[in-house]
Amino acid sequence: MKKASLCLIAALMFIAFGCSGKSDNGGNSTETGGTITINTETGEETNNLTVESVTGATIPSQEEEQEPVVSVVKMPADFRVEYHFFADHQTDETILFLTTESVENFAYMEIIPAYDGDNIVLLLGETLFGLDDFTPEKPFVVSASIGSGIPSRGILFWYRGKVWSYYLMESGMDGSLMLIEFTPFMG
Repeated sequence: MKKASLCLIAALMFIAFGCSGKSDNGGNSTETGGTITINTETGEETNNLTVESVTGATIPSQEEEQEPVVSVVKMPADFRVEYHFFADHQTDETILFLTTESVENFAYMEIIPAYDGDNIVLLLGETLFGLDDFTPEKPFVVSASIGSGIPSRGILFWYRGKVWSYYLMESGMDGSLMLIEFTPFMG
């Protein structure tokens, strides 16, 4: 808790003091760089946190969990590796899920849009396909039409003590597939 508080203080100090710097273009730039020099244990100056810019700044934390690398792409025609398969829809389109690390209790899920007052929320529906262990050695392929409208399919899995949930979307710009992290509505 103390470490998180000191990190927050460091970020606020950076925003308060780092954003006031002038630039060669008359002081209109919001991009500043530098090193925050606060020891997260003692509060004394050190050189242990670096922030590249105000507009995209993140403060690293030892407690911060890294997201697992699960990706999705349209399956290439020349893909020749053994894989798990599920036919969700009768379509010629096939989608390839890959992971760089093993994840547990992987589920390809139905996502159900619903209303909560004036807001649209996403609920987890039926598990359409599941794997106890999803490994990099054996990808998962699904035959499905995703579309770029309201999400109807997603994935859920257990990784590093946490349940991760993503819905699947197709870009309306270039047709690429995306996994968007979300928290399912529990009502």
